[in-house]
Amino acid sequence: MDSSDWYNYNRQIYDTQSSDEKLKLSKSQAAWNRQTVELRLQILRQHCTGKRVVDLGCGTGSYLIPLSEVAAKIVGVDFSGNMLSILASKIHSQNYQNILLLQANIAYQALASHSFDVAFSIATWYYVPEPEKALCEMSRVLRPDGTAIFELGNRWSLNAIAAQHVPTGVKSFLLSVPDMIQAINQAGFRIVQHRVFQLLPMWGERPLWLKPLLWHGWKEILGRTINGRMIDEYISSFPVCRYVAFRHLFLCVKEADPWGHLKEL
Repeated sequence: MDSSDWYNYNRQIYDTQSSDEKLKLSKSQAAWNRQTVELRLQILRQHCTGKRVVDLGCGTGSYLIPLSEVAAKIVGVDFSGNMLSILASKIHSQNYQNILLLQANIAYQALASHSFDVAFSIATWYYVPEPEKALCEMSRVLRPDGTAIFELGNRWSLNAIAAQHVPTGVKSFLLSVPDMIQAINQAGFRIVQHRVFQLLPMWGERPLWLKPLLWHGWKEILGRTINGRMIDEYISSFPVCRYVAFRHLFLCVKEADPWGHLKEL
């Protein structure tokens, strides 16, 4: 299948099988999960306060809703009508006034160029065909010198191997670390911060040779913090380990005019 077929394939899974309750039930409350969520929110709050913000892959609003309390305006984009419907109900019940929602492919959406101060995408691009194009779209909608915060998944990670044996049905689209850096540079971003997490697989029971590393207790141990950082991040950041850790969180700045003129991508 080509990228549009895979896009529709994943979208249908999220539209027919995903709900807010299922997402809650599927997420462990272990220290690792809590710490990673809080880390992301700390970074996002720091850069989104008082700004025009877009969440590319907002889902049911896990990050969009908390950030709406500090952002001047926030737009949520997602491909799943089901997820956006759940989010819209939350927005309506709380009467948020500064949130807009758009159903679209985040790699081909219709937002105006150079219209946001901050763009972010958390735990989304693992399931987006051609994440390189999504990066270029993020660059397009950002103003020059705008801030981009996003996660990419590593195809050469132990987690990617274990995930192949978990029957979610969702197709993943991952990049090697060198390909991540190349795609980021080609999208016109300058990397300010690169943080690495999830050295070990966090779920699953196969393949059998990975069984010792799939023990659920590792997640709690790796989620513990030392001097404000998780043990997982310390280990994953070692020069060799960073190339096999799964989650790569980037904080970038869009170069003022990387191509000599701001062209549409």
